[in-house]
Amino acid sequence: MFDTVLKVVGSCGLAGSVLLVARAHTAIKPTALLAAWYWSMFALFLWSAGWILDVLLALLDPPAADQLWYAVSIVPLGSLVAVLGARKPGLWVWSGFVILPLLIVLELPAVSAWSGWVPSLRLQLETPPLIGCLLVLIMGAGNYFGTRFTGAATFLASAVVLLVIPASTAGQGIFPTPERGRLFATLLLGLAALTAARPASTGPQAGHFQRIWLDFRDWFGIVWAKRVQDRMNEAAANEQWPCRLEMHGFVALNSTSKPDDEAVCATSDRIKHTFHWILRRFAEPEWIEERLPLPQKTRPEPTAGSVKQGQADDDV
Repeated sequence: MFDTVLKVVGSCGLAGSVLLVARAHTAIKPTALLAAWYWSMFALFLWSAGWILDVLLALLDPPAADQLWYAVSIVPLGSLVAVLGARKPGLWVWSGFVILPLLIVLELPAVSAWSGWVPSLRLQLETPPLIGCLLVLIMGAGNYFGTRFTGAATFLASAVVLLVIPASTAGQGIFPTPERGRLFATLLLGLAALTAARPASTGPQAGHFQRIWLDFRDWFGIVWAKRVQDRMNEAAANEQWPCRLEMHGFVALNSTSKPDDEAVCATSDRIKHTFHWILRRFAEPEWIEERLPLPQKTRPEPTAGSVKQGQADDDV
């Protein structure tokens, strides 16, 4: 009875996850996160195949189910790692020369269970490949810790753990069986999608600087946010701006809180142009303009003392 409830709830959560991620395409398309979106859809396709063929229809024998679910567990890592390479140009090169080889390497330990073209043994993942998989998971999911997607990243990471560890030698007797772990993992996947879909904390009354920065930090994660923060603060020091950029937003000099209505920063058109120039590597102009309108329809150019063309391409 309990497993039946998990199957019903998991089916609803999986269907909701597919719908929510598919609907996110319009918002993601103008950004360098498009490759990560495609990897996410591929992961959901495999997850749905495993759920239908193994859990709902029981068409797979245990060795074949183990192989499919192990692939299900490692493909989401591709979407997380894709975010770490989400910068133009070279967006698709990152997928072809970093993510794809990484997933192939992580998949190799499962090949030992195959005899000819058919998996003949149940998957028993050894400790070294298990550690490698978990390290990639921590690196990818940890990128979102401290953003509004912290909860979603935690749920997704927990779902992957519940798929991988029960199929390993280290998880025997500690974690649930692989079959039960797949039920709980799918439930956590639905929670991850539901948590990620909640509205952002910044509403229509938020200042332009606050909105674009929090959107960028939350979407791209803290790794890219720290890079952009360093570049903006370098320009702030060179041009003697009255504010600096912290992880929670722009603050006045010698302050630790965001200035009211961002009045300190909003008076400087130079700051807006510099922000546009830096973020051009991560999003199309319309995405940036929607969140941080320029005072005039001109192409932003860096100043000699702040962000230099060529240096910005190499450093951000």
